[in-house]
Amino acid sequence: MKNKLIFWTVLAVSLITNVFLLHSTVEHIKIKHEARELAAMEAAAQMQDWNTFITALAWVESRWDDDAVSPKQAVGYLQLTPILVKDANRIVGNNTYTLENRNDRDLSIEMFNIIMDNYNPQHDKQLAMKIWNPYAKVSYHRAVMRKYEELKSLL
Repeated sequence: MKNKLIFWTVLAVSLITNVFLLHSTVEHIKIKHEARELAAMEAAAQMQDWNTFITALAWVESRWDDDAVSPKQAVGYLQLTPILVKDANRIVGNNTYTLENRNDRDLSIEMFNIIMDNYNPQHDKQLAMKIWNPYAKVSYHRAVMRKYEELKSLL
């Protein structure tokens, strides 16, 4: 009789322990899942914010004209120069981009992001403007940030 009591007691303690461990594991998995979801949402918000900044920069650079040409021969939506195209190719390690790609909005943005990811991986907006247009006046920076704020308010 005593052996049966010990057996059932051990079994009950074991079951309770397993239920507790299972519950703890399920809770831990839920917390990890929620943390991943939150991180993904934050990453999406940061990406949206960066894309809004690029759109604002493009407004100031070209008024969103894919065929815009500056007096200094910067071309397209983001006003890429031949040096920027060459640098994007250097960063990716081959001649993926051509001067003609400057008129392609998506490829312009792609080159911009390649350059920024290389020189400005934290996507600091002030640094991005300095990299993109190093000789720009304060009015340029203000215009980009004003447009950025305007676009953000529309989201």
